[in-house]
Amino acid sequence: MALFNFSEEEQAYTAKIDSVEFICEEVSDGYEETAREIAEVYEDKLPELAELILDEVGDIFGDITAQDVADALGTPQIDLDRNTVTYLDQTLDDIHIIEVEYEGILDDLLGVSMDG
Repeated sequence: MALFNFSEEEQAYTAKIDSVEFICEEVSDGYEETAREIAEVYEDKLPELAELILDEVGDIFGDITAQDVADALGTPQIDLDRNTVTYLDQTLDDIHIIEVEYEGILDDLLGVSMDG
């Protein structure tokens, strides 16, 4: 059984492993293995992701800690085509989407952007 299935709603291929969602326009060679590897390390990388988000955009949310950020991020959506981790349902506020660019298997976190 294939890991990725086409989602009419997203108009993309999606998969979910543990608490991590994955998305891509087409399932390229190696995507299933990459998704499994990222899902395996995600919880260990969450403090680093939260710290980066706090450092780059935390002032928008007031006096919060990296743990507050980690607790508020919710389910990550990892775009395997764009190498981004997107938090669509974060609870730090009700208007922003937070996105983190990465390389490798979340080896290098490159930057944070916000939309909303």
